[in-house]
Amino acid sequence: MHRLATTSSRLLILALGVVVAGVGCSAEVSIGTGGGPVAAAEEFIEGSGAEEAGLGPLEAACNEPSGTDVGIDFLCTGTTEDGREIEFVTTIDEGDTVSVNSVNLVTPAGLDNLEASSVAALEAQVGEPLGVENFDCGSEAIILEPDNVAACVLTDPVNGDVYDVEVTIDDPSDPNTNIDVLVADTPR
Repeated sequence: MHRLATTSSRLLILALGVVVAGVGCSAEVSIGTGGGPVAAAEEFIEGSGAEEAGLGPLEAACNEPSGTDVGIDFLCTGTTEDGREIEFVTTIDEGDTVSVNSVNLVTPAGLDNLEASSVAALEAQVGEPLGVENFDCGSEAIILEPDNVAACVLTDPVNGDVYDVEVTIDDPSDPNTNIDVLVADTPR
């Protein structure tokens, strides 16, 4: 079993299967009278979705859905000014609405949830407080690579050593997704 090298040798490096609430961007959007489901999704992505992501303007593009029946999914993207892509799955819902959910984004608000859940998982493993103030995934939204790993750091509250941490998010589009937290064997 891997442990962080601290003066008390007390920090376990792996916490598996922890549930974290709400890390991505999602909304239920009214289709309204103009444009249909694609227009509604694109309007959300370029408006409230871009604001929630906090990465500046987004240019939205959606695939045409295969039909208009309730339950049909279609894919959308929101492209940042620097060319990075946020992926969205949009589902046609009842009542002239669509659900738009990011699948590779951790919003700034989601970072707080991710950090708190990661620390809680590690604290449960080691049986001692680590403090969320010692765990940092940054302050800007994270567009995840296909492996859904967020790079974070943990500062040992006993000796100040800093460790790289990988937090794997099972499904960023799920408001109650599981995470795995892996702390490096040695400090930076």
